[in-house]
Amino acid sequence: MADLTLEYRAVSELHTYHRNPRQGDVAAIAASLRANGQYRPIVVNVGTHTGRPSEVLAGNHTLKAARDLGWESLAVVLVDVDEDQAARIVAADNRTADLGEYDERLLAELLGDLDDLDGTGYTEADLEKMIRNLEGAPGSADLLDPDDAADRYKAKYGVIVECIDEDTQQATYEMLREQGLTCRVVSV
Repeated sequence: MADLTLEYRAVSELHTYHRNPRQGDVAAIAASLRANGQYRPIVVNVGTHTGRPSEVLAGNHTLKAARDLGWESLAVVLVDVDEDQAARIVAADNRTADLGEYDERLLAELLGDLDDLDGTGYTEADLEKMIRNLEGAPGSADLLDPDDAADRYKAKYGVIVECIDEDTQQATYEMLREQGLTCRVVSV
């Protein structure tokens, strides 16, 4: 078993895996990084055996999102593997996430208990659809309690502000959050 030591590396020194088949949602990952910070390290191959130093094996889209956000460094765990093992790590990292399933009731409860869905990758529409799909399912009575639903789905009022660029959008978002307003970043 490899000794996994957490380090911080400059984003500018890191490179995406040269054959990454995954097409991730970089905007959703960036929204999560903005709301939650980096909560797990990315995996970086030292490159002794591949000739490609500082190549990301797990976390390629996190690297792209960090670049988009202008971050200077990321937490990384270093491995030093050959070409075959690097490809296996990339494939496994992408595929094992696909093989998982959700307990929809628990997910709806988890999301429903949050003040807002910022940085989760879910929208209010996703949550509402999930709850509609659970109607009549065993164990869903507490989730669909009318008194609870009344609080959760009380009327919300909002304003959409169109910004000239992403930097202005981020500055506006931060200003409104500092004023105690619940905000969501939307890109169309």
